[in-house]
Amino acid sequence: HNLPDMPRGFVVVLALVLATAAATEECASSFQADLKRTVTAAIPIGQIFNFEKYPLGTDSPKLQETIARCQQQLQTEGAFVLTDFIKPEAVAQLLKEVTSVTPTESEKNHTVFQLPPDPAFGVDHPRNKMVFARIGFVGRTLLPENALLNLMYDWDPLKDFLSAIAGRPLYRSTDNEGSVYAIVNSAQHITTWHFDQAPFSIVFMLQRSTIGGDFQWVPGLRKGSDAALYEGIDDVLANRAILRSVNPPPGSVFFFNGSESLHQSAEVHGDAARVTSIMTFADSPDFRNSDLVRKQNWKS
Repeated sequence: HNLPDMPRGFVVVLALVLATAAATEECASSFQADLKRTVTAAIPIGQIFNFEKYPLGTDSPKLQETIARCQQQLQTEGAFVLTDFIKPEAVAQLLKEVTSVTPTESEKNHTVFQLPPDPAFGVDHPRNKMVFARIGFVGRTLLPENALLNLMYDWDPLKDFLSAIAGRPLYRSTDNEGSVYAIVNSAQHITTWHFDQAPFSIVFMLQRSTIGGDFQWVPGLRKGSDAALYEGIDDVLANRAILRSVNPPPGSVFFFNGSESLHQSAEVHGDAARVTSIMTFADSPDFRNSDLVRKQNWKS
């Protein structure tokens, strides 16, 4: 139907009223969405972490004792393990989220530094020696937006706990895929020897493999001289080094200094895949992995 002619002033007032109503509705919708996100984020946290054993977000003596013990282990061993860190129902949910998507299969040859070869050294020099890796990578964008892993990564008390252990402020990575991700290594997969570009990672054990898959490392290899570093790399690649090794049960976490400790997840065998979720933490708020690492792992 045709509307009757109306005074110009009335039309302006009517337009303002309609615009205000639309803005109010938009604000209300936004508020409801924010409220939903807040509630969604708040509910799972209490169902994820074992607060009885690790009272995160508190100043309890029990947590302070854990921090002190982990600080000592990180300094002397380059890593620590905490068992029963997350609850069995959270392990089941995380495992379901990760295994419900198809991992990006990545086969690559790289230096242990995850850098291009340096022409100042020969091809067989430890700086340039190539190692082979085959992994199943699940980046952050493949996970549901409200995935438990994302909620855990964005939860400040976890970051504060790890910062206290590291002895300095830690920041979340800006990498769209490599900030928080999962590795699904089935038979003949190996996350071979390398140094990380980020200083720290925390790994959540979700499923052990049937055989193999141990996390192995040599602590503090980059703290000494270049000569000692290259000799240490040679010893590791020639199977002459004394290695630390752990294979904790599901629900455990291990936190390590990946930029200073040479490490790998050993080759997997058998029917059951080794499934882990990893969070990356850095010394600066603008950290992200190099283009080479991004291309080799998730091709973006």
